[in-house]
Amino acid sequence: MGSGSKLDWWFSDQCARARILEDLADLLEVEFQRLGFRYFALVSHVNPAAPPKGAVMLHNYPKPWIIRFASSKYWRRDAVYLFARETAQPFLWTDPKFLKSIDPDQRLILEEAAQHGLKYGVTIPLHGPNRFSASCSLVSEYDDIDFDRVQRAGALAACAYEAGRRIQGPMEDLRPMIKLARRERQCLVWVARGKDDEAIAIILGISSETVNGYIEGAKRKLNAVKRTQAVAYAIYTGAINLEDIFGA
Repeated sequence: MGSGSKLDWWFSDQCARARILEDLADLLEVEFQRLGFRYFALVSHVNPAAPPKGAVMLHNYPKPWIIRFASSKYWRRDAVYLFARETAQPFLWTDPKFLKSIDPDQRLILEEAAQHGLKYGVTIPLHGPNRFSASCSLVSEYDDIDFDRVQRAGALAACAYEAGRRIQGPMEDLRPMIKLARRERQCLVWVARGKDDEAIAIILGISSETVNGYIEGAKRKLNAVKRTQAVAYAIYTGAINLEDIFGA
């Protein structure tokens, strides 16, 4: 295909010519495999079983995993999705900072993905106007992922995603707008930091019963059963973010 600059021009031209998402998916699969990545998922962070108008869903992940991911609603608490919202830098799925941010339920999702051949991965966050949330995850068969190739793949992903947005039109932001009270938000942040009710009570200067009440209120608003789910849903909806959790 010639030099990198010629490939960039050629790839950009092919993206501009694409009229349907399948054209982009075929193009990406070839280019990513040339870079050593067997699987890819260049997607808007939405329900893959019922993507809203304007969502871009380009991937070649194993179909059984996509069905499992959608039917179990993993997309609502997937650690990769949530972490990608809060960083601009690519991250390995083995990155200590990433692993520190996930709870046991989310770790189980990663382990289950590995059983479907999605083990050695890297994710490239994609940020843009209109508060859309998206990323490109790339999966290798080996654990020695070359970041020069990741950088190259990131340029391809950004180009293809913009082409996909053009094809699909404006995206609806269907994330529920959850408004937590100040104390509910504070308590959830401390839960995410690993504190129990008694510790949070001391930190905030209130009783442990009051802390529990705020957390239960947040769980109801977020339609969560477990505290870990409440934290994940709060991050997903933007009620709290990773900077709240790790910034202090």
